[in-house]
Amino acid sequence: MYINLVVTVLIIVNPLRFCLSHFRGGTITWRYKSTQQIYIKYKLSFRRDIYDHFCNNLDSNVLIRGEGYLETFVFSHSGYPDSRSLINQMSYLCTGFSEDENWTYGQNTVLVTMPIDLTSRTYILRYSGKYWIPLVSGSPEWLLQLTVNLTSRGDNGRINSPPTASVPPFLRLKYGCLYSLSIPVKDEDGDIIKCRWANTYARYNITYGWYRWSECSYYGYSNKLLCQTPSNLLLNKDMCVITYNSTVSTGFYVVALQIEDFATGEAVNELSSIPLQFLIEVTFQNSTDSCEIKPVFETLHDMNSIIEIPVYTRYHQTIIASGFTISEIKVISQIQLTISELLMYGTSYERWYINVTWIPSPIYIGNHSICYTAFDIISQSTEKICTTVNVTSSINYCMENVDSFHTKWNITAANTQVNLSCTNEYMDSVSRNCSGGGIWEEPNYIQCSTHYCVENVDKFNTKWNTTVINTQVNVSCTGEYVGNVSRNCTGEGIWEEPDYSQCI
Repeated sequence: MYINLVVTVLIIVNPLRFCLSHFRGGTITWRYKSTQQIYIKYKLSFRRDIYDHFCNNLDSNVLIRGEGYLETFVFSHSGYPDSRSLINQMSYLCTGFSEDENWTYGQNTVLVTMPIDLTSRTYILRYSGKYWIPLVSGSPEWLLQLTVNLTSRGDNGRINSPPTASVPPFLRLKYGCLYSLSIPVKDEDGDIIKCRWANTYARYNITYGWYRWSECSYYGYSNKLLCQTPSNLLLNKDMCVITYNSTVSTGFYVVALQIEDFATGEAVNELSSIPLQFLIEVTFQNSTDSCEIKPVFETLHDMNSIIEIPVYTRYHQTIIASGFTISEIKVISQIQLTISELLMYGTSYERWYINVTWIPSPIYIGNHSICYTAFDIISQSTEKICTTVNVTSSINYCMENVDSFHTKWNITAANTQVNLSCTNEYMDSVSRNCSGGGIWEEPNYIQCSTHYCVENVDKFNTKWNTTVINTQVNVSCTGEYVGNVSRNCTGEGIWEEPDYSQCI
């Protein structure tokens, strides 16, 4: 009989371990590695003053122990968990913290081996524990749930890559203001991404029945506060945009979303589902505050100016924008720049940055415009600011070249002599000058000479290894013969005929 199995990976926290409310949200996604292995990447936020989550050094490579353990639940004909096995512990690297606002933010990627003796390769991963920080409404427990499908896709024959999403652990909204929050989502496969509210419970079809799993709390789907979202909060599922008129009571609220990818816009069944949960803090605004405060660039370098660099010189700029949680710094240019991911600058969620680098070759001599626009999570933008980079030829170079003897000469500054090892069986070095005008002179191979007799096998199948010139070599006779056979390597690097007279 064919039995369809669903596996759930569950991270459980000892509920007695913490008596304080400390969870501040997070997201978990995954990436396929091999037949039974996946990388799990998670980003989590906690109260900083809790011992296991204290962080004060962003440069450290030391893992914070974190909390929670990964366990596997196998569902068979009964529709209930039959077995479990410990897989991993949820430690993380601290990537941000705030002393004033009392939060720690971190991430990590771990390699997990999934069960192999299954007829179904669909998995449910769950991370749960107690408690959220004090909330106006909602479940005190937390749970983040995602699905992993390791079967090949029907449209391209590959294992699916799930979507990713990012948002700070909390957003501070002013009471009485209307907001439109655009959730930053991506998908490596270019699939259609949709967002939905996490369900109070989700029903998974097991061969012999149904099993209910909440997507917001491990401690029972009967809890009426599970997955409860603030009033006046609307979700555009196709655009992943939340519209919110913050006229509810002040305090913290949980926003619990599931980010899902679909092969086409008409597809009904998602390919995968990942969680994104974060906090909204509604605060009273001062009478002088405005609901619309656009993000701005911090001019750590002269914007709207001309920057001059020679060819093959590294151009680097750090672009910093501040405002209401920057979600993107868009770069527009006709040249191929290297742009880092968007990262938090310092310990404030109001300042974010990217690094922009470029090493121009001579074909880019002249002026090039690089323009920047920053967007915050409520779709407000900065004014577009541009920088002109003028690439000059004030420093000459000899371009990469391969000579007639197949020696490769790399890009070299003018007025420089380069020495390379001779090729093939030749020894010593060959030299070549890059002139002041950036032109290669002819290489000098006079020092390259044959100081060795190269490896050789004679007509009696005796192997003679590479040997220094003016050397006699003695090796054992082959086959049924005993004794030694000798051979001379001449001063010209040529093997003489071997002497087999001593082989008897």
